[in-house]
Amino acid sequence: MTLDALAEALASKIDVTWTPDRDAIAEALAQAERMGMERAAKMFEGTNIAAAIRAEMGPHFPNVSCSQCGRDFGLGDHGFSHCRNHAGIVPK
Repeated sequence: MTLDALAEALASKIDVTWTPDRDAIAEALAQAERMGMERAAKMFEGTNIAAAIRAEMGPHFPNVSCSQCGRDFGLGDHGFSHCRNHAGIVPK
């Protein structure tokens, strides 16, 4: 069975409310490492497995900032275009 077929078979058994056991998460993470974490996270989007894969991946960038004011915010997956987008977030 190919990795894509395995992922498809696993994904077909998952719904948003299903909470996978530790073995299912470990299997999905091992598969994600083989096929690329981002691709696997997108494949399982909306499930607890996607959340586990994204948690394992960690933030994409060591520092994100605001294009408008230039403040740095530390680790993150995306920066901010305008100050209103980071209202309430404390710069690091």
